[in-house]
Amino acid sequence: MKHLLSNCKKFLPTEYKRRHDRVLAFILQKFLRNHSLIDSTPPWYTKIEMKPRYENDVVTMYWDIPEYTGHVDETEEHVLRPDGKIVLKEEKCIYVLEMSMPWIENRESKLAEKTEKYKDLVQTLKVDNPTFEVKQLTFIVDCLGGYSKSFLDSLKTMGFDKTEIDKICLDVQKIAVTEAANSINKFKVLTTR
Repeated sequence: MKHLLSNCKKFLPTEYKRRHDRVLAFILQKFLRNHSLIDSTPPWYTKIEMKPRYENDVVTMYWDIPEYTGHVDETEEHVLRPDGKIVLKEEKCIYVLEMSMPWIENRESKLAEKTEKYKDLVQTLKVDNPTFEVKQLTFIVDCLGGYSKSFLDSLKTMGFDKTEIDKICLDVQKIAVTEAANSINKFKVLTTR
């Protein structure tokens, strides 16, 4: 089960990416609605197409855009590509967004891995934007929908209230379990002879 839901290389570019994108896009749609960048948020079971950029006078949000740190060993093929970035103009705050859906026991190690991976990018953004506070928000939800305090803290930092956070957590769990079932069904089809 662990291999099928979190470690299968065949599912990495397809099932796992879809699951990852669906969860983060769902969270970001709620954020975009709260900041009047979209008119409504679709239900949790809807496939969401994200645009690369959303912007108004208060906030800019980027989805899956490469971020260059300026390091000499950085190339176009090997550039950091966080899942998103939010710039809150009035609050003078930038959030680097990263999402991962590991196996159940790997939530904390994945959080540490993602923090380490993007620390130079966060530092570069601090240098490039000296009047802004820069933070990384890492959303770790395991492949069966479990989450830890850091997930709740990230949602709170984004400005969601307790009622919104409770609803987001429930819907994220529904997405995770549905995607787990999809992976299992795909496995059955691939192994049927």
